[in-house]
Amino acid sequence: MPATADLQTAFNTSQLPRLGYTFERAMQSKALVTCLTRLAQRKTPQQPIPKNSRKNAAQTYWYNKD
Repeated sequence: MPATADLQTAFNTSQLPRLGYTFERAMQSKALVTCLTRLAQRKTPQQPIPKNSRKNAAQTYWYNKD
């Protein structure tokens, strides 16, 4: 679950403040918490998956090479 600061940022960028919601009131609704969590996860930068992350990676063939 994202940090409270990330949820607060997601709340501020959503339409909820314009609809009269407060952050505390939004945190009381399970549905809004789910939506804000997903929004916060989309806004945080994701780490790229390393190419050779597996110990026994699949063999590369001529048609898979860059």
